[in-house]
Amino acid sequence: MFLFKKVKNDYNFSEEEMFQILNDSKVESTYKMSFEHILKVVEHIRKEENEEKDKDTLLAYVAVGGEDNKGGCVTKETLIEIIRDKFEMTINIEKLIDEIDEDGSGEIEWGEFRSLMK
Repeated sequence: MFLFKKVKNDYNFSEEEMFQILNDSKVESTYKMSFEHILKVVEHIRKEENEEKDKDTLLAYVAVGGEDNKGGCVTKETLIEIIRDKFEMTINIEKLIDEIDEDGSGEIEWGEFRSLMK
């Protein structure tokens, strides 16, 4: 049970998620799993979650002017207009964009946009 609690706490899983992991995994009838197996399951779940988030981020990127192959870019002005005017958010978007716009071009490429969305 100690291993269960350690993985649960280290990876911020709820008990329900951990029981789902155990249920979905090939666990011996004694309900024993190796630590390595649990880590592989956790890693797989995290990878799937990240891929799903990337899909959503890519949809947002395309919606604001990027290309669906992760090419192209979004202009700084477009992002400012969307965040300030359409979403009426009060964050300092210029500062955030300046921090992620690595080349200072005012054009936000896929990697920069992905960083901004995190």
